[in-house]
Amino acid sequence: MAIILFILFFIMILLYRRFVPVRGVKCTNLIHINEDIKILDIRDYNIASHQPITRAINIPFAYIKRYYHPFKGKKVVVISNDVVAKNLCIRFLKQKGVTVTGYYLCRPSSEESRNMLKGVDTIGYHKMDNCNRPYDFNDSKLFTRKRS
Repeated sequence: MAIILFILFFIMILLYRRFVPVRGVKCTNLIHINEDIKILDIRDYNIASHQPITRAINIPFAYIKRYYHPFKGKKVVVISNDVVAKNLCIRFLKQKGVTVTGYYLCRPSSEESRNMLKGVDTIGYHKMDNCNRPYDFNDSKLFTRKRS
């Protein structure tokens, strides 16, 4: 019985770390970020290269444990395309002394995902921002490349 309780406790800890949002870290509109706050893009290189974001430093989540040192003691906003990676990254960075002030989720639609897999360059991923508010990203200066 004690073994089953230990296994259930361990599974609950894993589920908590992955799926429960981090307290105090809210969704952020990338347009209104101050210059003193760093933008950390934890999307994979192949995904981030299709939609580069100005001022963002791209370090994929798989490499964050090796390259978090420049952010130590600084304020950071995390950009991710996955809720699990976002939660794990924010928890890790907070443990290492990084102040995470917000996050942003980049989620392509299913049609745009298929186009990206075919090698078609799709810049206009977002129909809404991560807080489910309508936002037109084609008019912003957020992205470094223009849609052609």
